Amino acid sequence: MQIGNRIKFMRESRGWSQVQLVNEARKYIPEGKVLARETMSRIENGHRPPDLWVLSAIAQALGLTPGEILDGVEAGPPAPSPLRQNLAAPLNALLDALLTAFEGVGLSENERELLRYLREASPEKREAIHRLIVAEMAEAAGPDAAGAGAQAASRSAD
Repeated sequence: MQIGNRIKFMRESRGWSQVQLVNEARKYIPEGKVLARETMSRIENGHRPPDLWVLSAIAQALGLTPGEILDGVEAGPPAPSPLRQNLAAPLNALLDALLTAFEGVGLSENERELLRYLREASPEKREAIHRLIVAEMAEAAGPDAAGAGAQAASRSAD
């Protein structure tokens, strides 16, 4: 299940509308950040991945930890793009560096919990989360130059 679908499932299982979830999540967002219903819609529909602070706020609103949301997320097979395959090792190294750097910053307890979860996850789970993030970021950014034509054709056929 993709992260957007997982969030939608958890929201609907509580009988909440997107507006209700956004209103609850707003109680937990960092100062200076804004969470709109349109953003929630884009996340649930798989058009963009949630930012760390958004995932943390959603988890708190649902009475969960970010890890509990991510536990239900399964990434599909990695995209065949050579660019994405060549970036897997550097991105994993970058994730390790970011996790270390961000642990010392003033993060909420849920954000720290998410970072601990990512650091302690099994290699298979980390790779699945990594593939999910890369795939969702690529989808949000649009097709890469190599796959633009094929993806455009695929979308128009839908």
